Amino acid sequence: MGFKNIYAYNLAMLAKQGWRIVTNPNSLIAKLYKARYFPYGTFWNAELGDSPSFSWRSILNGRPILKAGVQWKIGDGILVNIWDDRWIPTAQQYRISRPPQAHCAKLIGLHGTKCALQQALTSTSNGNPYKELWNKIWKAQVPGKVQICVWRACNNLLATRERLLTKGYNGETRCLLCIHPIEDNSHLFCKCPIAKQLLIAPPFNLQDSLLPNINFKEWMLERAMSLQPQIFAKLLMIIWAIWKNRNNMLWSGTQQTAQDLMLSCVTWLEDFQKARPGSLKPVKHTRQKWVPATNGCYKLNVDAAFMHNQNNGGIGGVIRDATGQFVAAFARPVPCTASPKQCELLAIREGIDLLYSLQLNEVTIESDCMEAIQEIHCPDYELLANGSIVDDIHRTWGKLKGVHFDYTPRSCNRVAHRLAAIGFEATQDVVWTSQAPESIFDVLDKDCNQLT
Repeated sequence: MGFKNIYAYNLAMLAKQGWRIVTNPNSLIAKLYKARYFPYGTFWNAELGDSPSFSWRSILNGRPILKAGVQWKIGDGILVNIWDDRWIPTAQQYRISRPPQAHCAKLIGLHGTKCALQQALTSTSNGNPYKELWNKIWKAQVPGKVQICVWRACNNLLATRERLLTKGYNGETRCLLCIHPIEDNSHLFCKCPIAKQLLIAPPFNLQDSLLPNINFKEWMLERAMSLQPQIFAKLLMIIWAIWKNRNNMLWSGTQQTAQDLMLSCVTWLEDFQKARPGSLKPVKHTRQKWVPATNGCYKLNVDAAFMHNQNNGGIGGVIRDATGQFVAAFARPVPCTASPKQCELLAIREGIDLLYSLQLNEVTIESDCMEAIQEIHCPDYELLANGSIVDDIHRTWGKLKGVHFDYTPRSCNRVAHRLAAIGFEATQDVVWTSQAPESIFDVLDKDCNQLT
């Protein structure tokens, strides 16, 4: 039938049955399960119970997949538990890590879910907050077995002695390369003397204070975010070499020095990359230019600026006619936003509201955020984390004629980008009609000059 992973597909289907119980509590089967297995609780905390049916056992097997993709969208908040439920888009695990029991009604419930099949297939490799780490590992220009080794190390799947203890191993636990009492990932790849020699030396230059007091996976995420791609590739090679060196010590009683490991890794990496020259050649892209709308129509370009460490943003947009002449623009700050994509959707919503207030039809709305455009066209947008914003966009969209949404590259969105930066620094909402602000004269002129 074309299924790449029948087990994951089966789990997804079971999770879907659980979701039907949650979303259709008045159905006969939902009432039957509630009366039999959780008369005084909910599906989320229901236990297996005594003498459970095969179908109930199966549905509970799919519940962890469902839990991994479900997040509350806050309405009145009556049913949302502040400490236990997943309801904060920007927090780790989407919840507050504190024990007291309270409810969300006073803070100000529609459930949303991600694709259960995607969660089942990618429960480790694509989930937040490590998505960037997996992308960097799988895109690194290193041999495939190096990528697999590092991925296994990050997920604590390598057969270190600490890991073997969870499998019934009762032998020696000390590090094979030194006298440390426990051999785990953090020690072997970061704190072992030979690992320290490699990480402190160029090109990594990681001092002792930067070596992890947290788990190895979190440390690797930090390295993926901070190191240049070529240096990160060398780090992956070093991790593989340390693991191979450890195994050589285990099976043959031999090991290499730090200098030998570094030399062999760098040499192999260079040979590997030379053998794949096509993958290293930079791809030349023709820089695209902004193009106005067709005769009698308008074009609205929007963009967003977002500061990760502050969760604040700014949005901006500009409307121009078929000749490229300025019609209107806006810029405004956006406090307490959750992500760049959410900020971009807010920019689109603000822009389409401006179109409605000006009664402009036959408009192309362009954004340089592909994910935002995809969410607007998603048939099940109500289930998305930003579903309420997309719903607002659809409501205004239905009041206008001839409006459609397109993706555009950053090079074609410079005026909106400038306005978003202005909005980020602004203290209040600003709208310009007829006369453009002086701060965007240069980028407006540049777009118009490119048309000739």
